Order: sequence, then C-alpha cells, then structure tokens
Amino acid sequence: MAMKMKIKKGFSLLELTLVLGVGTMVAFMKFQDMKNEQESIMASAVGQQMKQIGEAVNGYINIRYDKLSTLSNAAGTGTDPGPRTCSGSVCEITYQTLINEGLLPSTYTGTNANKSSYKIILKRDGTSPNYVINGLITTSTAWIEGGKTRYDLLGNAMQIAGIDSGMTRTTSNAFGYGGQWSETSANFNNITSAGQLAFRVGFNSALYSIYLRRDGTLP
Repeated sequence: MAMKMKIKKGFSLLELTLVLGVGTMVAFMKFQDMKNEQESIMASAVGQQMKQIGEAVNGYINIRYDKLSTLSNAAGTGTDPGPRTCSGSVCEITYQTLINEGLLPSTYTGTNANKSSYKIILKRDGTSPNYVINGLITTSTAWIEGGKTRYDLLGNAMQIAGIDSGMTRTTSNAFGYGGQWSETSANFNNITSAGQLAFRVGFNSALYSIYLRRDGTLP
C-alpha cells in the first residue's frame, strides 16, 4: 500500500505567536538600549556643563574677591561688568556675568542639555580682613521625568562633574559626591527641591585650591 506524506505548510497559530512575541521582545530591548544610551549621553553632557560653569565661577571669585568680600553690587557695565546683586552676606551672579568677564564663551546659552538654567549664589563667610567666599550653583529645576526624580541620571552627571558636584535629596539639603560635603537651604536659597544638580564653589571647594597659596591665602 502506498503511503502518502502530508506536507505541512505555513505556521501554526502557536508558532506564529511565539515568533511575533520574540520579535517584539527584541525590538523592545533594542529600543531600551537606545534610550539608555541617549540618557547616558545627556547625563554626561549635563555633568560636563556643570563642571564648566563651576570652573568659571571659581575663576570669577578669584578675580572679583575684593568686590565680593565687600558685597558690592555691579550693574553690568564698566570695568566690573557684573551683573552682581548683593544683600546681607550673599551675592548672586548669572551666566551672563561670567560671559561679560570672559570666563564663558559669548555663545554660551545658560541652559544645560536637560533644558535647565542655573542659579549661582556666593556667600561671604568669616571675619574681616580674612573673609572667604563660598558658593553653590544649582540647576533651577529638578531632573524629573514621568513624575519620577532621576537620581540615577543625576549620579551619572556627578561622576562627570567631579568631586565638587552634588544633588539635592530634599527641599532643604544638598549632598556632595561620595558624601564629601553638604549644604542647606538656610545657607543657600537656591536649594528648592529634590532632584537638582548642585556644584560647590569657592574657598571650601576642591577645584578652588588651584587659586590658593600653600598657606591657603589668595595670591
């Protein structure tokens, strides 16, 4: 008796479902990898930008120490271009101040890759004639996506920005890289919400040491 072989053509519903499921999973994984890579690039850019403005502010403290120690305002013109607004023991400057001093390029936009601007507060500490200037730079807005504070990306940005960088964990506290330092909103009113990137500048910062003599004084 001759036997007929039945040739199966096409996919069964189960096989088709499995193929589609695997394809969807692979596509999702590729999308997630791409998203993670984009986020990593953005965090690195944000960290580098914060370090750049931090270095500029340290340079500003060095060249304008006399004005900062006497809490002198500057309107934005003349040999001390400003703008700089001082009240009590605190002075506030902007990215435009740093551009006017030649410490940032004229093309600098004042916002980072995450579309946040900066707030720069400088504070006079100590007693005359040995005042010291310390400061804190923060992003004006917290890094929040989908209602979630992105501490992971802030941490990545801090790794690029270095030892003087930090982040706010509450509405009143900022904590430095590796727990190296901390600040409160009582001292710096630019600490306003959890999830801000921060950067310490001035006498107590690590980067400012390049401007000091071995005895800790300015040249």
